[in-house]
Amino acid sequence: MALRVRKLKIAIVTEFLYFKGGIEKSILALLEEFEKRDIAFEVYAGLYDPEKTFAEFKRYKIHAFRKDKLPDAINALWLRRKFGALRLKGYDGYILFGSHSIAAAKHHHPNVLWSTRPLAYVYGWDGKGPDINTRYLYGRNFIRKIAVSVYLRLLRQIDQRQIRHVTRIRTVGMLAERALRNAYPKKEISVLYAPVDTQKYAYVKKGSYYLNVARHVPDKNVDRIVRAFQKMPDKMLYQVGDGDGSIQKLAAKAKNIKILGFKSEKELRKLMGESIAMISASEGEDFSMNLMESLASGKPTISVNLDRNIGKMQMTDTGVLMPNSQSEEIIEAARLISADKAESMRKACEKKSKLFSRDNFVKGLLNALSLPD
Repeated sequence: MALRVRKLKIAIVTEFLYFKGGIEKSILALLEEFEKRDIAFEVYAGLYDPEKTFAEFKRYKIHAFRKDKLPDAINALWLRRKFGALRLKGYDGYILFGSHSIAAAKHHHPNVLWSTRPLAYVYGWDGKGPDINTRYLYGRNFIRKIAVSVYLRLLRQIDQRQIRHVTRIRTVGMLAERALRNAYPKKEISVLYAPVDTQKYAYVKKGSYYLNVARHVPDKNVDRIVRAFQKMPDKMLYQVGDGDGSIQKLAAKAKNIKILGFKSEKELRKLMGESIAMISASEGEDFSMNLMESLASGKPTISVNLDRNIGKMQMTDTGVLMPNSQSEEIIEAARLISADKAESMRKACEKKSKLFSRDNFVKGLLNALSLPD
């Protein structure tokens, strides 16, 4: 009689399931892949709002501390305390997402943290910290500046103490890896790209418009993209995303700009497959799931080069890297990638997208836990 092999059981511990963003999409992909592999799992989230994130999470049992975010000054320390109090049993490994979830590492081994960058307001953009761009936290208030300085110093001490218990760190790209090494020089860190279901994305036809997919929030710089296309009436922009109405108002008189609002995943796949190129103007994201999905659709990308040491426009075989997100740079980049040029880049884009497969992501995390894949 053959022995029955016990299935693996993994705990996913995440700071939040609170937006329709790249981290949430990566976690959702991981859960779906675990189901296919018959790996048992449970999810523990600091913040979980089923109405703000992907509806597919409703299929799963999510153990959450809160639905709503606390004030920023309280939220980080509260989450650290709650994660630190967790005592989970019966799991073969623990996968951590987000900065504050590392507090759970002390009592849960083996573990792996999948991270973007260390906390920017504590360690700075390059991980060397402290961040010199924290004025937004205190404005012109001198007393508040002192309080913020003390708070950040305390949070850094807590973070350095808790990161010691993290077994391994995997991150989204080379620049994020560099920043994490600066912040945590004693940890084992390597790149593991975010997952894309490359089977779902495909080239549809030669494009007639450029595509931007982003929430209408300041750090996405959607307004700069809109202003760039206002100066290029011969080029069409489709923008997918929603917000406070300011972007709709800004683009109202431009006949070559369509603000489409929220779109389903199925609608997005069609929009990508029929575009010329995907544009991102964010200067702070280490990875953009939308850019990866664009490559899987055989479409080049236009994005900001996060390597601040390179101050010029760079053309690659899969797109354009801009030195910054100013509208003038966006205009130049769009002119470099015409519809015909995008067509010639199709094969290179599709080839590169294979680096971001779901299979690679799952295997990378299980290997980091020293578990069979």
